[in-house]
Amino acid sequence: NAYYSPMENAMAFGDGNKFNDLAKEESVCWHEYSHATIQQIVSLKYSAESGAMNEGQADYFACSMSDDPKVGEWACAKMGKPYLRTVENDLKYPQDITNEVHADGRIWGAALWDVRQALGAEVADKLIHQSFYYLKAGSPKFIDGYNALLTADKNLYQGAHLEALTKV
Repeated sequence: NAYYSPMENAMAFGDGNKFNDLAKEESVCWHEYSHATIQQIVSLKYSAESGAMNEGQADYFACSMSDDPKVGEWACAKMGKPYLRTVENDLKYPQDITNEVHADGRIWGAALWDVRQALGAEVADKLIHQSFYYLKAGSPKFIDGYNALLTADKNLYQGAHLEALTKV
């Protein structure tokens, strides 16, 4: 496995027993680095929707950095799987909630990827990163993430993307 530990402020990567060496997969590294970045901005409880937002945002940034909607393609090749997760999916809230942060993070990650598709990577990356600063620590819900995106858009772009964000 690979993980970011907020208690140690450190990342760890599995050595390739089950998966290929996770430290050699750029999307896995960027995913864990995104967790570290999110933690420095806002401390999100790692459960329910706040944990799913943390996972979805980490997946989003890993995918945006590599310009590829799939996370962990190389890491999973050893197991014969095409990838760990993808932000290009049709999962919807609330019907697809499973109460597991990685699974539910796919919903949030897909919404963010749709924002990227609608606004372009440069604008989406800025909005999504800036939105962290408008989340309250603890257990925000997806609606709070949406409102944080709207606030970021108002502050960065005078609300120029409100209609597109609402449509997504």
